[in-house]
Amino acid sequence: MSPRILPTFALLLVSIAALAGASCGGSPPAIKHHLPMEMLAPTPVEARSPVAEAYRGHYRAQQELDHVRYQLRDIDYELKIARAEKAQRKEEQKIAKLQGQRSTAFFKADLAKAADSLLNGMKKRRRAQGERIRYLKAQRSYLKRELAYAKLALLQAEATFELAKARLAKERETVPKGFKLARFVEQEKRAKSRAQAAAQRAKTAKAKAKSREQAWKNAEK
Repeated sequence: MSPRILPTFALLLVSIAALAGASCGGSPPAIKHHLPMEMLAPTPVEARSPVAEAYRGHYRAQQELDHVRYQLRDIDYELKIARAEKAQRKEEQKIAKLQGQRSTAFFKADLAKAADSLLNGMKKRRRAQGERIRYLKAQRSYLKRELAYAKLALLQAEATFELAKARLAKERETVPKGFKLARFVEQEKRAKSRAQAAAQRAKTAKAKAKSREQAWKNAEK
């Protein structure tokens, strides 16, 4: 092996380890079996592509998790705004109702008719706003499910990364004492199963949110 390749690859592995730790916010590893990076340091550049690809998958999973967290924060604000708007429209509806009663009391037929029309429009908009709030609550519930899935997908990607390292280390015969590849295979299998179950729950919640969205759009017609 070229003397220039070894330190270059070692630096790459150290960088990957640092990025993986940063992506988890410095928290303890959520999976049990990890392979020390130094076990792969002697590996030639041309043999390390499976490990690099597994890490790119881990990085993409972290990006998706961050994106879902952003969406969930945004929907919380949108829901608060929608509730405030509904409360405001309720007060406006009270005013319109009082104006209609006033016009009726003084036999102002034209004004009373206009006030009734305005009041009916306000009631319709308020009902639509209620449907919008129900949709936003359903969307928030979906995003919570999506967040749970994204977290498990990240764990799956981490397990895949560790498995890729383990397979390469076994192939290059640089494994530590007591190493068992089967542990890494089973670890990824369990992580994948949990992620798939969470994905199905998120899919169901998404369908419910879509149904609530359609009800909101129908109410606005």
